[in-house]
Amino acid sequence: RSRGLGDVYKRQMRHRPPRRAIGDVWRGSTRPGLRTLVTMVPLTAARGPAGRLPFQAVEAGAGDSIEHMVTLQGARRAVVASVDSAARAGVSLVRRGHRTVILPAPTVNFGNFLYLWLQAYRAQQAGRNVVVAHNPRMDPWLALLPDVAQRLVVPRSDVSFFDRRSLSSHQCWGADYIPSDVQDFVRDVLLGSGLGLHPDDRGAGHVVVNIRRGDYYSPKFASRFAFNIPPYLEVALARSIAVGGPAESVHVVSDDIAWCRAHLETLFSARGLHVTYQPPDSGPVGDFAALAGARRLILTNSTFSYWGAHVSNTLFRDNAEQVVVPLFHDRLVWEGEAYQLNPAWTVVSHVPGGWDPAPEDAPSALSATGAD
Repeated sequence: RSRGLGDVYKRQMRHRPPRRAIGDVWRGSTRPGLRTLVTMVPLTAARGPAGRLPFQAVEAGAGDSIEHMVTLQGARRAVVASVDSAARAGVSLVRRGHRTVILPAPTVNFGNFLYLWLQAYRAQQAGRNVVVAHNPRMDPWLALLPDVAQRLVVPRSDVSFFDRRSLSSHQCWGADYIPSDVQDFVRDVLLGSGLGLHPDDRGAGHVVVNIRRGDYYSPKFASRFAFNIPPYLEVALARSIAVGGPAESVHVVSDDIAWCRAHLETLFSARGLHVTYQPPDSGPVGDFAALAGARRLILTNSTFSYWGAHVSNTLFRDNAEQVVVPLFHDRLVWEGEAYQLNPAWTVVSHVPGGWDPAPEDAPSALSATGAD
């Protein structure tokens, strides 16, 4: 009789860990020398006529964080297993197309998209057929990046059953890309586009600070991403001055300018810094241009921030050390350490009190206030 995909995997797996709920997904990354299969059931999946839940089987890349993949995709449950060559033959029986389609998670945005587009770009430069499936959240950006829309993105309706799939976030510095990949992508795809990216060097004493808050500080995500920002900025400012010289002015770019005014104004003014704020109506495009054009940057744990720094480094060429970033990114991945960071950046590894959020930003406090 013909065997289904699940039968092939069940017979050929070297080992099969038990199914785990989303809060207790496989912790760690894929193991060297073994190919890893992740079978995921979406949170929104409905049972079919036979009472079965639909699933999607994807092969993880070397070094991928399985937990991060499953969390990004919003899986209800996942089976993780290392598979041998016979199992890979089973995969190829189903996904035997010559094209690989990168599937973005439904809730990610511009910073995450850039990593996926970079992966497709570098693959195409090497002669491989790799594209990214469309996500409606891309649309405002694709309107300004027609080259990306034409070359790197395909409609979901065009994804064939036989296309190979990738769910990796493709964000790991040194594994998913190297500096020349980023520079080529920025020059060929981002510069000269409708994003309006150009250097805005307001003098050696001007520092642009990007504060990412928004949904990071909601009850849903605070346990993963929130940290106490003012103590970090104390250290980051000192590091910025150490590598870039005295600071005279600070321009704050944030998705929560009101919070920044309330909590950071005193911190900056006490150091004699002239403080300005990005206009609220500048939108994400204007915010990104402000980061990309700055010679000196202090960033928080945001892929949007990281990409602003990548563009800045490509524009100025000599300012990598003047990008100050926290080592912390996401508590669910790599024990909280950011794996996206350029090692040439100035990385803040420790802050007074650690990376725990401020009491008012702790998940329990946010839930009690009904914040969303």
